[in-house]
Amino acid sequence: MTSLRPRRRLRFRLIVLLSFVLAASVAFSVLAESHGARAPLPKASPHRKHSQPLAVQQTEPVRWAGTSSPHIFSSTTETAEAINWTGHIFTGMTFSAVSAQWIVPTVQPSAPGAYSATWIGIDGVNNASLIQAGTAQDTSAGTTTYDDWYEILPANETLITSVSPGDHIQASVNEGSRGTWTISIADLTSGQSFSQAFPYNGPATSAEWIEESPKVNGLQSALANFGTVQFTGMAWDGSNPSSVANITLSMADSSGTVIASSGAIANNSFTISG
Repeated sequence: MTSLRPRRRLRFRLIVLLSFVLAASVAFSVLAESHGARAPLPKASPHRKHSQPLAVQQTEPVRWAGTSSPHIFSSTTETAEAINWTGHIFTGMTFSAVSAQWIVPTVQPSAPGAYSATWIGIDGVNNASLIQAGTAQDTSAGTTTYDDWYEILPANETLITSVSPGDHIQASVNEGSRGTWTISIADLTSGQSFSQAFPYNGPATSAEWIEESPKVNGLQSALANFGTVQFTGMAWDGSNPSSVANITLSMADSSGTVIASSGAIANNSFTISG
């Protein structure tokens, strides 16, 4: 008789344990179904891509010069070279909004990894802050991927959804109230859109329309062969617009050879060529 008691206890414990596992499994299934019913959330980039503040090819700070009337872009600008950005930068005031449209460029596939990011943003010039939204055109192992994303340094980029080459993109970064900025990006071709408010307390002393060669896994990436990309419908807002200075950036490699350059702004548009 006494020899059966341990077995009964063991059997009882197994029944309790199995009941607990079954209950946990059912709860997990219900939780998984409830999460599956929701729209997909943005996700972190698997490559740990990271936009970087402007890195100029100069030993001294860039000197900004030239002015433009409010919301009218001047075709006369100063120029500089950078190792990671090409495009146009406005500085000289405190900005509260930046926006533009562009067509997702087609990137030629390559076996070695190569990356490009087309974006609009606030900050990143003479400071380590940056809030931005754009598209990524990346290739590796002979395959090219296209996504839209947002990023607020020091965090890595957050992917939103897939886009396609040739899609018409519209993006904006806007300060709705002090310290709260709304990032919006829409694929006008597919109808997909994203808009969300975030806390951001950067100085907002520059506005950018940029093609970038981002850092990937902590290293400066090779620039993808994106061909050309055109920013259209460029707009911005902020305090003291009469003091705005415009600079045109070219991207140069470590040997100083220009690998991507920006044309002059005309009718609130300009083209970047790789």
